[in-house]
Amino acid sequence: MAFWSNFGPYHLARLNALACLFHVVGVEIAGVERDREWRTGNDHIDFKRVTLFKDVVFEDIKERDRSSKCIGILNAENPDVVLTPGYSIASKQIFHETNDAHKKC
Repeated sequence: MAFWSNFGPYHLARLNALACLFHVVGVEIAGVERDREWRTGNDHIDFKRVTLFKDVVFEDIKERDRSSKCIGILNAENPDVVLTPGYSIASKQIFHETNDAHKKC
């Protein structure tokens, strides 16, 4: 399972490549982000794509709402591995949420 705040073309390409080898669930927190105006469709997606907040701007999502949805998808999928980018505070919070929720690390 891989988390990003919002998928851009580069993220989709990397997850598609990973899906050639593993079952991949790509989780984007929001369909829209103020900082990056990426718009990606579902064409040529070789992995399970989940968007937690389709019509909400990432920066407008409350931390408790994001946490609740992230933990919900983790419980539903029960992944063995969770990937998060290390360049954002939200991603670091997701890491701690996943670790706290599943105690696998």
